[in-house]
Order: sequence, then structure tokens, then C-alpha cells
Amino acid sequence: MHFAFSTINATSYFTQAGCAGGPLSQGILVNQLGVRFVAEDHYHSWLAEYMLQNQIPDKYIPSYAVFDSKIMEDVPENLREGLKNLIQAEANSFEELAKALGTPEGVLENTIRFYNSCAAKGVDVLFNKRKQFITPIEKPPFYAAAIKPSVMFTTGGLRINTDARVLSAATGEPIKGLYSAGRNASNVIAQQYGGSGMSVASCFVFGRIAGQKAAAEPSWS
Repeated sequence: MHFAFSTINATSYFTQAGCAGGPLSQGILVNQLGVRFVAEDHYHSWLAEYMLQNQIPDKYIPSYAVFDSKIMEDVPENLREGLKNLIQAEANSFEELAKALGTPEGVLENTIRFYNSCAAKGVDVLFNKRKQFITPIEKPPFYAAAIKPSVMFTTGGLRINTDARVLSAATGEPIKGLYSAGRNASNVIAQQYGGSGMSVASCFVFGRIAGQKAAAEPSWS
């Protein structure tokens, strides 16, 4: 059960106009063992979810975005400075990069070389990444940026009914005079996030309902 909508600290580099796939999606995401675990052109929230759900333990946070200088050139100039702040290692060979990150000997190197062999054919046999984001990592220097999940907003919250009344956890009955709306409430979208604008819609709809119902309450005095 999820109680928060998660994202990553590098959303700007893995998205285009808020959608899945950005300049760093051309590289690879690996865990601290140097193993790739997800298609990098996934929606940023799913990238965070894979990190959170695949603890073994503490080997997916942080994960590392591995890319080369050619991919770095594809990052918009106004975003490059911010990306540099996330870089944990820079090297002129895969072996040097792996040593700087402390991954097990040979693992990261083999992960990159296998990815490159598939990229040369324009396919991702492991995770089926879209062809436009499949780019060989081959032009030094090579970089590894630390990627971590973070929370954008809650998806759980106080349970409410269609009148925006908060329901008692003990009895399931409405609590007199108590209302909730938006992301403070577990309403129609419950523990899932249906898409862009859903949170705003729930704020508007249930906020209005809550206001109308509260205004109609008899005076407590």
C-alpha cells in the first residue's frame, strides 16, 4: 500500500515537458552493485518506486545514472550546473568509474558493455527501453550521478465519504463537524495517482463539498 507519490531528485533530467524520457534516459540507472534494474525512460515516479521497492537492503538508494560526455551535451545548458552537483564520480574508463563508485569488480563494467552491445543494435533486451533513448555510452569522460527518491505529496490520508466527512477508524461512521479534502484525504483515487491534475481535481471537488457541508452545519454555540 502506497501512502505517498514519489519522484526522484533528478526529475528534470529524466523527463521532457513533464513526460517520461529525458536526456539522461539515454544512459543507464544502476544500483550500488553496478546492476541495471529498470528502463530509464520510465515515468519519474516509477523510477523512484523501483528504487524504493528493491532494497536488498540499502543497495538501491542512491542509485547511479551512468552516462557519457555526449549525453551530457544533450542536457539543456541551463540544467547542466545542477546536474554537476549530483555527480559522484567522473572517469575516463569504465574501470575507473567502477572503482570510484566502489561497485564489485567487473560488475558495472560488464553492465555498461552489455548495454552498449545491445545499443549498437538499437534494442534493449532487458527492459525494452524505447529506441530513441537507446544510446551507447562510449565517449569519455564518463559520469555517475547520484539519484534518490523523494516525496511529492501524500496519497493516503484521512478516510472520507462522498460528503467529504472524515470517517472514524474505529467505527467507520462520520465524525461530527470534521471534514477533509485534497491530498490530506484518502478519497476517490485512494493510494494511487491517476495522472496529472488528479490531485488538483480532488482539491477543488472535495474542497467545495467540504466547504458547503461545513457551512450548512448548525452553530456549535
